[in-house]
Amino acid sequence: HFTIFILLPIPFQYSADSASGPPILCCDAGGDDEYEYAMLETLVARGESAPVGAPRFDGKDFETWQALMKIRLQAYSLLVWDIVETGFSCVDEANPSALELRSIHCNAQAMNAIYCALSDDYLCRIWQYESAKEAWDALQAMHEDTPIVRELKVKQLRERMKLFAWRKHESPHDMFGRLETLAIKMKRLGCEEVTDSYVVEKMLRAMTPRSSTFVTVIRQRLNFEELTPLDVLHSFINYDMRQEESRIMRGYAAKEDTVAWSEPAYDAWCSGEVPCFDGTHYLSWQRRMKFYLLSIDPLLWRIVETGFSCVDKANPTALEKRNRQYNSVAIWALGNALSRDQFMRICYYKSAKEIWNALRKFNEAVRESKLGYLRIDMDRFALGKHESPSDMYARLNNLVNEMKGLGCKEMTDSYVVRKMLRAMTPRYPKLVFLIREKPNFELLTPLDVLATFLLYDMEQKESKIMSGYASPRSSKKVNAAFKAQASPSGGIKR
Repeated sequence: HFTIFILLPIPFQYSADSASGPPILCCDAGGDDEYEYAMLETLVARGESAPVGAPRFDGKDFETWQALMKIRLQAYSLLVWDIVETGFSCVDEANPSALELRSIHCNAQAMNAIYCALSDDYLCRIWQYESAKEAWDALQAMHEDTPIVRELKVKQLRERMKLFAWRKHESPHDMFGRLETLAIKMKRLGCEEVTDSYVVEKMLRAMTPRSSTFVTVIRQRLNFEELTPLDVLHSFINYDMRQEESRIMRGYAAKEDTVAWSEPAYDAWCSGEVPCFDGTHYLSWQRRMKFYLLSIDPLLWRIVETGFSCVDKANPTALEKRNRQYNSVAIWALGNALSRDQFMRICYYKSAKEIWNALRKFNEAVRESKLGYLRIDMDRFALGKHESPSDMYARLNNLVNEMKGLGCKEMTDSYVVRKMLRAMTPRYPKLVFLIREKPNFELLTPLDVLATFLLYDMEQKESKIMSGYASPRSSKKVNAAFKAQASPSGGIKR
């Protein structure tokens, strides 16, 4: 859904009605000049189009998100993508040239789009960066696999491929899509065995329980070695259609399962609307709001940050008129971003700068209080009795992200690694000791440590299987059969 705002060439005043919710821009009597009208049109055009359709990123499949985001930024403007790819510089930020001002604007639009795409957990990892290039490069660096993490991913993907099967109510296309995704991930990690022939074998093995006749026919084809996975998929679909037609002709056609189509969930962060603030994640909202205002116009953010003054309110100059107009637009944006409870805290202020400072002052006091409780939780953090390393890491990561979101700067990789090792020591004392003795211990990331524990568990499991200590599912029945012996009297002796 898209909302189109039409701003008329009439100056606005701010009025706040506590009973009606967000602030309202009230119209004054009187005309306005062409400059202010053109400026308002520019504000709306720029503010509504930059982040629309930004693909959401939740931490999974970074390569796909990166490709989609690049296409989105290029489709919006090639200048915006150039800023992300090459960056920009400004000699004097206080007095930028026309070209530099355009670059600042494009950078803000790119940052706004990136911010719209990221969840709060990921936003707190890059909000120290002011340029889109730095933020983009930082996200890329975060998702570059280290050798330990790469080894774990390869093992996990090979295990998933080994156990790949066709699910009960899954369509052929969905099964093929899952298999293709696994194959692409393995290829990205350098698995050279993933060829067309390899994927075809996995497909046929998955198809065998559902249609062993089709698998036999495919394997007997003269050009079997040359078949691609898509060839097998199309052959199966044609085969299945012929079988269905045959059943219909015989009168045995079953009722088709109806699958209800549901529209994808609408994500407000990707819509290009004002980022909403309900009292939680203030620092994330603060960064989102800053770049949202910058994406409308860089001068709009300057009014919020530094404020403005008017010597003679009855006879303002052209510059003072422009600043007053920017202030009204900023108040409108801030008011629309706040929930009712938050709006009630600032409804008496008359300038965007006063509103911004009041929100910051109140939420900083709340932040310090929350941070104190989270530090206590971090000091008491421990591995649960029946908790897996992955679950423990997820809990710790949520706690770390929450503290980062409140502006805690001590949450470095080294700090998190030490908390992980302290929690894992009771269960893995020898492994923790070996990790601490590594020459590159100070360079290890939390994901490296998690991967080490998971690899250790996988190797221990494989070792037990190879040593004969892991019994197959049918071992109990076999052992019971061996223990049961016939007695001389014809009975059974156990």
